Amino acid sequence: MKPLKKKQKTEPGKPGLFTFYFLTAFIILFIPVFHVQKTLDQALMPRTMAMSLFVGVMAVFLFALKKRGQYSFSILRQHIFPLLLAYLGLVIVSILFAINFKESFFDIIRTFILLSTAGIAAIVFGHTENWKEILPKFVIIAAAIALSIGAVQYYTHVFNAVRPTLPDGRTVEYMVFGLMFHKNEYSTALALMLPFVGYGIYALRNYWRIAGIITVVLLLIMIVLVQTRAVWVGLAVSFLFTSILVILYSRTLKFPLLVRNILLGGLLAGGLAVAIIFSLEKPKDDRSLFGRIRSITDTRSQHNIHRLNIWKSTINLIKDHPITGVGAGNWRLHAAYYFDGKFDQVPQLNWDKPHNDFLWVAAEKGLIGFLLYLAVFGFAFYYQITVIRRSEKTGDKILSLLFFAGLICYLAISFFGFPYERINHQNYLALIFAGSTVMYHSIRPSKEFKINSLHVLAPVILISAFGCIFGYRTTKQEINLNKALAAMHKEDWRTYLHFSRLAVNPFKSLDPLSNPPEYYEGMALAKLNRHQEAVLAYEKAIKQFPNNMWIINWMGQSYYHVGRYEEAIECLEKVIRIIPQHTEAYINLSATYYQMGEYQKSYDALQRIENYESVPGVRSNMRALERMIQQQSGQRSANTGN
Repeated sequence: MKPLKKKQKTEPGKPGLFTFYFLTAFIILFIPVFHVQKTLDQALMPRTMAMSLFVGVMAVFLFALKKRGQYSFSILRQHIFPLLLAYLGLVIVSILFAINFKESFFDIIRTFILLSTAGIAAIVFGHTENWKEILPKFVIIAAAIALSIGAVQYYTHVFNAVRPTLPDGRTVEYMVFGLMFHKNEYSTALALMLPFVGYGIYALRNYWRIAGIITVVLLLIMIVLVQTRAVWVGLAVSFLFTSILVILYSRTLKFPLLVRNILLGGLLAGGLAVAIIFSLEKPKDDRSLFGRIRSITDTRSQHNIHRLNIWKSTINLIKDHPITGVGAGNWRLHAAYYFDGKFDQVPQLNWDKPHNDFLWVAAEKGLIGFLLYLAVFGFAFYYQITVIRRSEKTGDKILSLLFFAGLICYLAISFFGFPYERINHQNYLALIFAGSTVMYHSIRPSKEFKINSLHVLAPVILISAFGCIFGYRTTKQEINLNKALAAMHKEDWRTYLHFSRLAVNPFKSLDPLSNPPEYYEGMALAKLNRHQEAVLAYEKAIKQFPNNMWIINWMGQSYYHVGRYEEAIECLEKVIRIIPQHTEAYINLSATYYQMGEYQKSYDALQRIENYESVPGVRSNMRALERMIQQQSGQRSANTGN
């Protein structure tokens, strides 16, 4: 009789590939395609909900394996993670300075997801022997999916386009957005894949290497076709700084002299090409590829002038709140105070972020938050350069170099866009943080991290659960608002009112259009001529967003209809202060003064309209008011004589 074999125990530190495959498949393959079509923003809140659930489940799983001796958490002692934790703490504290604390919740959850994903990925990567070779394969597959969707959209909406622009004036390229639902975010996601696929070309063999080369070429072609200038700048800046790093450390990287010479030649050729392009005459069509390139440095271009104005407004906001900031998620609640007539059309006011992540962070989290944010990136760069200089593994050096390039690209894009907002982009950032830290940790390991599981798991599970609830409720909110807006377009005011009321969310006030549900409720009630109720709805809405021009404008109109003229005037004057060229506000102001019998003030309000003589109906109204002013003056003279 054969003796029974003892069941082999899992070796500590080598728990298998299942955890790694689950992690990478979820983050790289599932999250970028997960969306809910019936929401206003089909990606943001559904992915926030999914990532919150994922983080909670993974945390419990990893702590269970740690208890069994299969995982070490020592990597979490590396400085980047305490800095991320400190930044998360400051984001939470910033609620104290917010005028709408509910708008801070998403920022807290998003920062928590970045910290948790980076930490979890670092732990898992550190216990997966071939993570550097497997990770690029997942990204190549994800890139193939994203490129396929984008290619279909490009062929349908751009290649077969009858007109070069959409009905709202944007170029047809805006219809190429993959599953990011905005072309700029789609292009940014493609750019962030390049470091991982680039390493695949170096590390993989046979068909995977060929697939990697093809993927990089197609990613670059799509980035050019989509025409996102921030990504073009990001790639150019990344190439510049990475080339300098390669030239400085070419011997350490074991690159032949030929590579250094090629890079030097490339830098010189690139500089010459830029000089030639910007010395040529400006093209008449600024929507063409050449026109888009030339517009990058044109401060008077329509593509730039409004972004520059919003940056100026944000800088002024920072000057007023330099230390504390205005609170996480509250930039858009304050921004209108600082417009100072910089925008002359109503559509230009639809800014829910400053299109510069550095200004965004500084405005909301203050000086300390801004420095912590920069410090996180600083340590990531430090880890990458240390690996390039000290590691004995050539593969680690190459991957660190590519991660350096990816991080430079991310920061350059952040100067013109807002990758800080998007879960997809934060996931790729977390993977770069995690990978850089793991390679650094292999050179300079930290001591074992002795922690009380309950002290860590309890807040992680609590915030994860809150993130799930927040994401679910906000997704439902957007579904109801989408139905409400569909009813509005059909002028079905009762249905519009019904879904607006269903959209009230205890965890979030504002929708992706920066409007609270009570604003839509007020509009529906006004359309039903229930102005007393509309006023109450608007008053609730304005508490949540005090500087929302749309709420102020419509609330003023409802005040007018219920005879509260002084309050109507106050609202309309606020609208005019935000956008002095708003013709409708002056007309409504004139009508309000007319109802009060203040004919001279009514006349003066019309006279404040820019080029009022060319506005239909204004001139005839002014002539009528002139007659009434004369009559009123005559009556006063007669009364004085008596």
